[in-house]
Order: sequence, then structure tokens, then C-alpha cells
Amino acid sequence: DWSSDVCSSDLGVSTFEELKQRLPQWRQEMKEEHTFRSFYHYLFMYTVRAQSDAPRKRLHCHSACSLWRLLFEGCEPELSRWTDYVQHARGDSEGITRDEWNMSLELFKHTQLNRDA
Repeated sequence: DWSSDVCSSDLGVSTFEELKQRLPQWRQEMKEEHTFRSFYHYLFMYTVRAQSDAPRKRLHCHSACSLWRLLFEGCEPELSRWTDYVQHARGDSEGITRDEWNMSLELFKHTQLNRDA
């Protein structure tokens, strides 16, 4: 259950009200590359665990594309070209591996999808 992951002692919150109060601080922390990278890597396993019908250890392409749109909003038109390519090339039959997810971040870092650009 995602609420038990989110409201855990690891995050320093135990209720949704505490979570709501911490969000501004976390948004600020996400501006640091190391923190964002750690969060990005965490999202893969968190999302894969939530997909009961997902191929083992693969993220549905539509889930990956949705997460990329959230994480890299404002990076158009490059982001749309990337997500369109992934959905066309893969669909949900194969999914995205952890390595592909991680390497995508490296691609984004060195292209117009850089969050800091």
C-alpha cells in the first residue's frame, strides 16, 4: 500500500497532514541533483511493486511516460517526442527495465530534457 510507504518513519511523517506540511520542503530538496536522482531511482521500484500485472521487474510504458511527464514538465516538445517514441517502440508488451529507466535519466541530463535547463 502506497500510504504505508509514504507515511513511514523513513520520511519522518506518520500522517497525511504531516506529509502535506513537508511537501514544500521536499520540493525544494528535489532541486538538488543527488536528491532528485535518488527519488527518480526509488520511483521505479515503487511503481513496479504497485503493478500487479506488470512483467517481472519492468515498468509499464504508459506508467513510465506518465512519470516522465510529471518529472520533466515544461520540457516540450522534446518530452513528447521521447514519450511518443517509447510508446511506439515498446508499447506495454515489454515494459521498461530498471536499467532503461536509469539510463533515461542520463539521457535527459545531457539533452534538452534537463530539469535545470
